[in-house]
Amino acid sequence: MNEEDIGRKKMMIRTRMRLLRERLSQNKNLQAAIVEELKNKSNPIWRHPTALKKHSVIAGYYPINAEQDILPFLEWLGQNYSCRITLPVIEGYKSPLSFREYKVGDELVLHRNGKVLEPVKSKPILLPTTLFVPLLAFDSKGYRLGYGRGYYDRTLASLKDKGVNFVTIGVAYDKQKFTSDLPVFEHDVPLDFIVTESGVHSIKT
Repeated sequence: MNEEDIGRKKMMIRTRMRLLRERLSQNKNLQAAIVEELKNKSNPIWRHPTALKKHSVIAGYYPINAEQDILPFLEWLGQNYSCRITLPVIEGYKSPLSFREYKVGDELVLHRNGKVLEPVKSKPILLPTTLFVPLLAFDSKGYRLGYGRGYYDRTLASLKDKGVNFVTIGVAYDKQKFTSDLPVFEHDVPLDFIVTESGVHSIKT
């Protein structure tokens, strides 16, 4: 399959999975179950040498487009583990994301795209060692389907180039798991973990 075919297939899956996630997001019990699963200390994420350590820098996201709301978990991490929470900032259409510090109640500003809320520019930019990543679909190998703009691909490559030892955690509902392998480009990289309401679905080996 050439890159044009891969891109076309991704677009078709993206349309279908976006509608599915919008429907699933109406179930607040599923949202709450994901937060509780993230707090579950028997979850293998908590045994990872890099993820969710005290005083570490965590990259979350402010939910848009029916994304799972993990803000309560991020607040919990800050209160109980003294983690420094950050939210992504779009620096440019072809640039990697940066991450500015965020605390509950801080002012957020709307990006010029009219969709994404970001911390104000006076907040410090930090390098995260744990990144929570929203997605539209995932497969058994840990590959994710996002919105197709490549922000996280560029961001993870940039962090790697800077020598940051980081772990990636996708957040999804069980039904967002694709029944076969997702189409992937050569530069696509699987996530380390994917968390749903029922537990950890995929661990990169």
